[in-house]
Amino acid sequence: MFCLFSSVHGKSQNLIHNPDFESHKEFPPGLSPFKWGTIEYLRDWTYTGWEVIDYCHLSLENRTDKIFKRTSCCGNTINPHSGSGMVKMAYSESCPFTPSTGCTDYLTAVLSSPLVVGDIYEVSMWVYFPGNWAEDSTIYSSIGMYLTLYPVKVGSHEMSNAEFYFGDTIIPNKWIQIKHYVRALCPLKHLTIGAFRNDKFPTLHRAIDNMAVYFIDDVKVIEVPEENLPKNILPTPFCNYFERIKKAEEIVNVDEINIFFEPDEVFPDANDLAKIDSFYLSKEGNQNRAFIITGHTDDEGNDNLRLSLERAIAAKEYLKLKYNIEDHRLISFGMGIDTLGNNSTSKDKQLNRRVTIQNSNISSLQALYRKGLDHVSSKVIPEAAKTFKAWIELAPRDKKIQILHDPRLQALKTESVWPYLVAEVRKHYRYYSKPINSFFLDSLFFTDQRYRTYTPTQLSGIIPGIDSSGWSRQERNYGWKEICFFDSLNLAALQSYILKHGYPKISDVGRRPAKAATHIFIHSNDTTSMIKYLSVIEKYCLEGEAEWESYAILFDKIQTFRGLPQHYGTQYSINEENQVTGLYPVDDMEKVNIRRKRIGLHQTYQH
Repeated sequence: MFCLFSSVHGKSQNLIHNPDFESHKEFPPGLSPFKWGTIEYLRDWTYTGWEVIDYCHLSLENRTDKIFKRTSCCGNTINPHSGSGMVKMAYSESCPFTPSTGCTDYLTAVLSSPLVVGDIYEVSMWVYFPGNWAEDSTIYSSIGMYLTLYPVKVGSHEMSNAEFYFGDTIIPNKWIQIKHYVRALCPLKHLTIGAFRNDKFPTLHRAIDNMAVYFIDDVKVIEVPEENLPKNILPTPFCNYFERIKKAEEIVNVDEINIFFEPDEVFPDANDLAKIDSFYLSKEGNQNRAFIITGHTDDEGNDNLRLSLERAIAAKEYLKLKYNIEDHRLISFGMGIDTLGNNSTSKDKQLNRRVTIQNSNISSLQALYRKGLDHVSSKVIPEAAKTFKAWIELAPRDKKIQILHDPRLQALKTESVWPYLVAEVRKHYRYYSKPINSFFLDSLFFTDQRYRTYTPTQLSGIIPGIDSSGWSRQERNYGWKEICFFDSLNLAALQSYILKHGYPKISDVGRRPAKAATHIFIHSNDTTSMIKYLSVIEKYCLEGEAEWESYAILFDKIQTFRGLPQHYGTQYSINEENQVTGLYPVDDMEKVNIRRKRIGLHQTYQH
């Protein structure tokens, strides 16, 4: 087993050769000083890209009265951050070969030794960006560093769209240090510097000669002993295939207004409409949220459900037409007779004759999904297909497949439109190098989790008082006997896959599909396969092709089968109701938490 418990901390030294760009090769005799800026003469760095990288320096031969006179090709008044060397890099939005991305360049160094798994490193550099009012300012937050196991291969007319790079927002016309702390999850060996393509950069693609230049100096990769790291700094667990932590959904403070009606009245009056306007305008910033509109009546009459629905629809149509709100973002219900007041007095009855309008935590995407569910329930299949097609296009890539496992869509799965929706989901797996394998394993993952953590209500959200609280295993009427049977089918499918394709790698199929194998082996209780593939997963982790979490889970599961204490604290005992009853024994909780931290897992606690 690879040692993840301890490491020997020596004197911290920079793993970057020539980090301040002071060292250069000997210039040929007679070479003009104006050509000393050619990047080929710089030691220990390589480069790629369309734009020319310059090696900038201050000539010691022309140094008089301690004033540096520039003789290199940089040709400006910017001095290095320290010493006499720096590198000039560039980005041009006007690129003849890739007009939709622009042209740029990258600078790469090989570390003097690979990063030690579990250790913490400070990764930093200094950047100077001369201000240019005409440039694409989104580049200011798109310059950074990228650590890899292998050299980054970027074509001369391409931009890197690395999943993650270490950057910061640069302030023009001053030297800014970009500094991050990294916990190595694999023996990373290469550092690449440049401008990285992302969802915010580039934004401008004008056919003009408008090159954005910036300068790099004093690059550093040094080990930082854990005990020396300030407590307010949390190092980023990092390997080749880092996945950005998704931004947490904003929690909206849910407010509401009530519009009251006279008996049998349906439409709000002018004062009510002004009240609705005021409420909506105060929530107008919630462009990606739904509004919940519920109609109510007192106990008079005998068609209360219809009347309550008509009141809700009247308020909905007003908002929809006046503010051009998408239909699916206005969710309306008729609740019938209400008892906000007890209907015993005229005052109580008036309280019950109302429409309540709430802003909600239901996102626009969830509201669209709800609209699709409504069409399925009403058996309006063409509209259901159209709605879910739109949802698939808008949903995040890792969420699209969940629609195929939603038991609420069982009626839709028998319709001719279903294969079309499946095909729409499948086409988004083209992002992976082995899309067919990726889709198969991701499907297997959700088949496994369907009886465990998968909750389809997250796709549509939950409206209190309208929806049930969740979708538990008990609601599906599955007991452990049935689940064990499904687990055996999943195991057979996985074993057949591995026999044909080998154990899945992240670079081939993606992060979650690669993780499916671990979950299926654990849930099948197939100790033979667990032991067989534990060393494979460990090897993959060191190559950035598997997650250490998968290794830890599998290792601990084997330990529990052998009656031995856990090393990572990942295994809990569960009762028939699928409730956690306690943590299986560990060897030492302090050591467990150290081991977990060194592979990027959160701390665990003894229950």
